[in-house]
Amino acid sequence: MGTNKIRIVLADDHQMVRMGLSMMINTIDGFECVGQVDDGESAVAAYIQLVPDLILLDIFMPHKNGLTAAKEILRHNPNAKILMMTAFIDNNMSLQALEIGAMGVFEKNISPEDFEMAVKIALKGKIWYNRSTIQGLIAKAKLFDSDTSQFNFTDRETKISRLLMQGKTNLQIAHELGMSVNTVKKDLSYLYSKLKVSSRAEATTLLTKTGLGGSND
Repeated sequence: MGTNKIRIVLADDHQMVRMGLSMMINTIDGFECVGQVDDGESAVAAYIQLVPDLILLDIFMPHKNGLTAAKEILRHNPNAKILMMTAFIDNNMSLQALEIGAMGVFEKNISPEDFEMAVKIALKGKIWYNRSTIQGLIAKAKLFDSDTSQFNFTDRETKISRLLMQGKTNLQIAHELGMSVNTVKKDLSYLYSKLKVSSRAEATTLLTKTGLGGSND
């Protein structure tokens, strides 16, 4: 294995949580915690200064909460990889985090194995879901019956929905299906309309409930 490690910045306002998570990060082969901060404002500054591969943000922090910090980080670098964490899954906050651009949300008692998987999936530009997050989002969303026939998907929309659930970007979907990015965007617009949702995160949540796209948990 090469010497390059995955550099992670950790932001949480509880010292014991930071200690535990930083120890976990540093014990995972190829991972390194390169910075720790205790509020959202410092998290933004640390990201800009340290330029980590990924930043781990607590949703509830003083000065700036994790959602606000994530927005500012993504304004600075739209390609930033962000994972959010919380003591308990809050349905509304989780949905907001995914809509903002976070690559996943998990509880702070996550296992080292799941954490490693979440980071590696996020670094590939894909959204990571665990069962708690999926169940929470489903409970929050206004979902239809699980029969996907009501959506009237074309064959292409069905393929796009499956790739959407795999966390593929518009460019990746275009390459896989042999079409232009603009066509993908147009098809996604039609797909959102059929699902009666307004965002990628809401569409993914609904598709999870129907079982159409599968899950990466």
